[in-house]
Amino acid sequence: MKNGFDHNSNRGEITLISCKAYGNKKKNLSFGDKNPVSKLVVKGCIVFGEVGSLAADVVEFSANNWQQVQQSVTPNAQTMEISNLAAPRKTDGSLPHVIL
Repeated sequence: MKNGFDHNSNRGEITLISCKAYGNKKKNLSFGDKNPVSKLVVKGCIVFGEVGSLAADVVEFSANNWQQVQQSVTPNAQTMEISNLAAPRKTDGSLPHVIL
């Protein structure tokens, strides 16, 4: 697989909630600007590796680990437990704790 999550030229609305992307050959999350989607919602997603273009007419991004990375934190493979990306949810339904 080249890209993890992408729009494959879809022009509609795309919503990703609590998704995980790791180890893709190109980008783990990428929505190109050549044919941007009408609305892109990405909430609570974990991306370890490259995040590409996130082009859309309307965007809603919240609580994504890559937002924290862009703002102030550099991911470190030694401190992030990759195995936790596939861990089951907690008993209350929330995502497992992943150290960045």
